[in-house]
This record gives sequence, C-alpha cells and structure tokens, in this order.
Amino acid sequence: MHYHHRPHEGLRHPMMPRKALTPNEMWAALVAGHVPVPLTGRDYLDLLPVRWQAITPAGITIHHRTYNTDLLAPHRGQASPVPGRGGKWEIHYNPHDVRHVHRPFDERTWQRIRTQAADGNHGDAEQYEASLADALDLHHHTPGTLPRHAPYLHQRTAGRIGSLTRLIRQAAITAIHDGTERITKRSLDAIRLDHLAETHHRPRRGR
Repeated sequence: MHYHHRPHEGLRHPMMPRKALTPNEMWAALVAGHVPVPLTGRDYLDLLPVRWQAITPAGITIHHRTYNTDLLAPHRGQASPVPGRGGKWEIHYNPHDVRHVHRPFDERTWQRIRTQAADGNHGDAEQYEASLADALDLHHHTPGTLPRHAPYLHQRTAGRIGSLTRLIRQAAITAIHDGTERITKRSLDAIRLDHLAETHHRPRRGR
C-alpha cells in the first residue's frame, strides 16, 4: 500500500510537470470526469478468446467437441466472407466453460452454439471426457489421452458423471502441485473418490 501513496519521479501530469505524483494521484488525474460503466453481455462475448473455424455439415469442431445448432444451416460448407481467414468463421469461446461457443451473427446478435455432448445429457461419454481434459490448463497434457482410458474411467467412477468430474479435477490439481503437468492412469488410481465409486473400483474381499 505504501507504494501507491509514495511520489514517483516518473509520474508527472502535463498540467503539473514540476510535481512528482503518487500512483493514486496520477490515477485520479487521468480518470477525472469519467464514470465507470459496467460491461454488457455483448461486451463479455466480445472479450472472449477467438478461434477461426470452418462450419462443416456436422457443425463446428474444436478439439474433440462438436458444436451444432439448426441456426448454422445457411453456413454449412460455406466460406466466411472475412478476408485473410481462409474461409473460416469467427468463433468466441470460454476456455473455462466448454459447453458452448458463440458466433457473431450480425452487429447486434450472437448465436450460442452448444456442444452435442451437452445437448445429449452427456450420452457420449468419450466426448465428455475429452471436454473435461481439453479444459485443463496442463502444459504436458496430450489431447485424446483420457478418451483412450474410457473403459477404465467408467469402471473407476461407477459410470457416474459427478465422480468422473471430481476424479479428473483432483488429478489435475495434483499434477500441477507435483510439477508433472499431466494426468496418467497411475495418478488417477491414486485419487480417493466417494464410497460408491471406491466400492465399485475396489470391491471388498469376503472374510
């Protein structure tokens, strides 16, 4: 806090060039007369990361996920008119929420496009596992690793989505803490889950 209240030689206002200002004073001088305005929903979408993707007959595919909606029908297989993008379309996405992406329809309207796994209530288990894995911020994670272990993951979690989510999240936290930055079958097996999942994974032996 002392830093913000101490004058700094490099902080000088054009109207007071001889006076060194504190960071707080400089901030107040620069924003004087401005009223902060909260972001709108459109502002939020505008600020999301952008990918340029083709719109195929199946929809929009990002990693192992396919996003689709009937609203894409006029654009399937069509090239985007935006120059310099190889015919691909502007797609905005939230890396922390892989359930849907957004496409600007015009200057005032956005299309919200859901992943097929979300629309199907996670009926496609492998796609859901891939969605969880791709949302992880692990430097050494290889896309497609978890779907290859689909039979193990189903047996490990008794086929329950909640247990699967907790298992992968905890394995990711462990991978970050121990510096490995990857999820392996060994690291997954070391995670303790709820009683039902553990009983299904490690059934008790008869006495």
